[in-house]
Amino acid sequence: MERADMKQQVAGRLRQKHGELLTIGETAGALKRTAASLKTIFASSTRRNQAWVQRLMEGRVRIGRRVFFHSDAVAGVIVFGNKERDAS
Repeated sequence: MERADMKQQVAGRLRQKHGELLTIGETAGALKRTAASLKTIFASSTRRNQAWVQRLMEGRVRIGRRVFFHSDAVAGVIVFGNKERDAS
């Protein structure tokens, strides 16, 4: 199975379970991390430069004070991990 197909499959599962936008808690659960660790990573200037963090931040949406992440961005992190860029 191609990675782009895997990404679409994972994104579909995330959409079924959580909808198009995931909260930071749901995102942390999908990535098998805690919400506090994600917040620390986003605040860290050295970790913010990692490919997976940049991919996740590109899918970030702020609605008021709340932060959400697109299911496609989270799926990209799950499938592609810390690789520089995915094929899609």
